[in-house]
This record gives sequence, structure tokens and C-alpha cells, in this order.
Amino acid sequence: MRYISIILVLVMIAVWVASAGRFIISAARKKGVHRLTGIAGALLMAVGALGFFGTFLICMTDVLPTSFELPVGTASGVVTTDDGLYVVPLTAAGRIQVYDGGWKFIRGWHTEAPGGTFHLFVSDTNRIHVVTARRQMHYTYDVNGRLLGSESYSPKRSTDFPQQGTSQIAPTPIWLWPFTGPFFSWLTAVCGLGLLYMSGLFQPEFRKTDVLGKLFRR
Repeated sequence: MRYISIILVLVMIAVWVASAGRFIISAARKKGVHRLTGIAGALLMAVGALGFFGTFLICMTDVLPTSFELPVGTASGVVTTDDGLYVVPLTAAGRIQVYDGGWKFIRGWHTEAPGGTFHLFVSDTNRIHVVTARRQMHYTYDVNGRLLGSESYSPKRSTDFPQQGTSQIAPTPIWLWPFTGPFFSWLTAVCGLGLLYMSGLFQPEFRKTDVLGKLFRR
């Protein structure tokens, strides 16, 4: 089932990227502001799709090395160790990332949350505890990402564990925000579709609607 899901996600990425390529070719045949708007819209659509589906692909495949940093943007459930390290849960990607007190990336690793939510808490020995909603698992890591323990916490509930997380905004370049989570990925894609609509490229029936031409004629 997991491999089928991976294949479906890859197909969706291919479809969106191919569609963006077709829009770029069509936009290149236009002139002036319509060309620029069409190309920009197609690129935003592709970036949004890559951010959205790429996140799920990362969650399912665990292909990233510990030295690779995913953009964080706004994060909830961030915990702090006694040494002042920030530990950030990226629930959509099924990943944990550790930063120093100045938000400099140190390392990250995958955690088995099966695509569901999870929250973190830290013990006084700087152990990082991960409590998953799906499969009701409790994992324990050290700050280097080494798995120290794994057990089911059933019949307890995830809310029975300490709730230490806070919301934080990690320094993230603006061009990376589309890759910080599903919301910003879809927002980017929708903005791209809006530009394509304005350029008359979004759907065949819209090609007779010159939105930009009407705006500029005013």
C-alpha cells in the first residue's frame, strides 16, 4: 500500500509539472504583460504543487540525510532542551529538526508517525520524546537523532503526556515559504492559477476573456 501511495504522489507531481510546462509554452506565444503573467503563474503553480506533494513524498520515503534542512517558517509544538536547543516537529513531513539558540540548523531526522500528527516533549536528561497519534507510539531520541526507545503507549492517550510545545517562527527566506507546509504550498498554487486566469490561459473557455486587457484599457 505504501508503494502504491508513493507512485500516486509521483504521478500527481508529474501531472502538475507537465501542466505547468504546457502553460509556459502557451504563455511564450503571447506578448507583453500576458506573457510575463502566464509564465509567472505557471511557475507558481509548479512550485506550489512540488511543495505540497513533495512534503508527502518525504514523509513516506525517508530519503533526506540528517544534514538536509527543510524550510520551517511557522511551527507549532516547538520544544527547547536544557542546552537551549530548539527541537521542531515538521508533522506534515514526518521529520524532526534541531536548531541552536540562534536558529542555526544542526540536524534533522525522520520519525515514524505514519502521516499523522505527533507532538514532542523533552525530559531533564535532554531526551526528545515523540508521541504519535497514529499507532499510538512513543519514541525516545537523543539530540543527535539516535533512537533510544520505541513502545506503544496504548491504552493511554497522547494528551496524557506532557504538553510543552510552543509556536515559533523560524528565519526562512521568502522564496522558501511555499515549501514550509501544505497551506503555503496551496496558497502559492492558487496564486499561480489566478495569474493564469488573468492571462487567459487557465482553461480553454477562458481564452476569450482578456482580464488583463480590460484592466489596462481602463
